[in-house]
Amino acid sequence: MERGHSLEYYETLGDKLHANCVEVNGPLHSKCLIWTRVITSSGYGQVRWGGNRILVHRASWEIHNGPIPEGMCVLHSCDNPPCCNVDHLFLGTQGDNMTDMVMKGRHEYPGMPGEDHPNATLTERQVLEIKWLLANSSVPTTRIAGRYNATKHAVYDIKYGRSWVHVTETIKPEPVKAAMDRRF
Repeated sequence: MERGHSLEYYETLGDKLHANCVEVNGPLHSKCLIWTRVITSSGYGQVRWGGNRILVHRASWEIHNGPIPEGMCVLHSCDNPPCCNVDHLFLGTQGDNMTDMVMKGRHEYPGMPGEDHPNATLTERQVLEIKWLLANSSVPTTRIAGRYNATKHAVYDIKYGRSWVHVTETIKPEPVKAAMDRRF
C-alpha cells in the first residue's frame, strides 16, 4: 500500500497502521514501529478511524489483544510515545505509569519526589492522611482539599495516582478542631 491514502483506502485499522509506520532502532531487542502521520503535542501517534481520533499505541494494543480493560492504560516499555509495536506495549494503571516514569527519570524534576519537589505544597504526613481519608471515609474531595489548604485537583491527583505515587502507606489523621468538625 502507498502512504497517505484516504481513510476509505484501508480495509482495516491494522492496514492503516501498518502502512503508516516505519521501523527504527530503539532501546529494546526489537525495533520500534514509529507512526509517521499525526503526532499529538505529547508525542503520541494519533489516527482517525470511524470518525474518531485514536492514539496509535492503544489501537495497536486492541488490534492484537482485544479491548483495554476499564481503568487501564497502555504503557510503553520502550518509552517512545509514537511507537505502536505491540511487543513494546503493556497494560498498567495510571499509578503504574507514573511510577514507571519516576523510576526511569522521565519526569520534570528527576530525583525530587514529594516534599523535595520545588512545587510541593503538601508534606508527606499530609499526603499519608489524605490517602487514609480517601480510602476510609466518605469525606468529599473538596473538603479534604480545604482541610489541607490544597486544591481539589491536588487531592484528585493523589487519589488517581498522578502524584505522590511513592507514598504507599496511610495514617489516620488527628481529629479536626471544633471549627473544622462542621465541615467533616
